[in-house]
Amino acid sequence: MDLQSKTQINKRDNKDELEMQMEQLALDYEILKQENHDLAYKLEQSELQEQLKFQYECSSSFANDYLPPRSWCQAITMSLSRQLNKNIQDV
Repeated sequence: MDLQSKTQINKRDNKDELEMQMEQLALDYEILKQENHDLAYKLEQSELQEQLKFQYECSSSFANDYLPPRSWCQAITMSLSRQLNKNIQDV
């Protein structure tokens, strides 16, 4: 076998290897994308649960003839919202 034939075989082998690696990278990317989506969803659900808990606590306070000032409730809500946005960006 001459040098040119060996070179052609080597090129073909390298091309095949690169194609397999590209396919694996594409698969890994899709898996990571799905995991990211799942984590973002869980984070969103957790935030919603926290907000519901907070609203329940405010309602319970009202039932006990004590309601924190509206501005306090809004401040807590804004803080939770900022934390959610920060967590989403970190993901």
